[in-house]
Amino acid sequence: RVRVLGVAVSFYHRLELYTADELAPIAPQRFAPGDAKYPRSLLTFNATTVYLAPRAFVNPALAVQRGVRTHDDVALLHAELNDADATGAAVGLRAGVRDVVRQLSALDALWTGVEAVEPSLGWLYVGTEDGVHRRYPGGDQRQTTYDPTRRPWYKRALTYPLSLVVSTPYVDASGLGLVVTLSHTVPRRSQDPSVGGVVGLDFQYDRFASLLSTASPCGRNERCMTIDASGYLVTHPRFARRAAAEREGVFLSAEEPLSLIHISE
Repeated sequence: RVRVLGVAVSFYHRLELYTADELAPIAPQRFAPGDAKYPRSLLTFNATTVYLAPRAFVNPALAVQRGVRTHDDVALLHAELNDADATGAAVGLRAGVRDVVRQLSALDALWTGVEAVEPSLGWLYVGTEDGVHRRYPGGDQRQTTYDPTRRPWYKRALTYPLSLVVSTPYVDASGLGLVVTLSHTVPRRSQDPSVGGVVGLDFQYDRFASLLSTASPCGRNERCMTIDASGYLVTHPRFARRAAAEREGVFLSAEEPLSLIHISE
């Protein structure tokens, strides 16, 4: 893998704006429209990619207006993220954002190849309070105003900062189908336990439910389910027979008489 002063090269998520020679080290691939996980996506499984939310810039409105639309745009941003002498100021980044991007480049070595261990993993990502969003597999995130700190997976983790938080099932907008998201806060730095961001993982639902039932099998004459802190169902035996949309936002009392429920942690 290409390195710059011991730090992995950071590619911006708009891979289609790079030249083929520039992309050679990470060898992205275009998925077919009918692909079961990543339809029509241009992705690399050899690196993470970086998205920068408007909040990462000194002038967020101007950053959205200008965008990154051409090869020249992405080349300048790529240089600012990777040049050892750059600061990010040339593209309007807030102080410290570029350093966060480079620190998170270490995730390349940790996440690359994880899909071979568990194929049902969809996206792995981390979002920071600075507006940096790093994702694997790497590729275009499409939304120009996306802010990780405003997303449900980020907010849930902040509500329960010492816990691994699981979402209710929902249909992934990128094409993964029905998924659940697991998220957890990460410290600002090794000697500072305050929250600096959140790491998330999208898991295809059927596999997640299967693993959960294997880890916590039901006894005879029992029907087991998983609920979130608000009383919404994460897993339920009847979900296996339902369409994806019918498993979103289902409250516990819609499926079970509350008088018959015993809750265990």
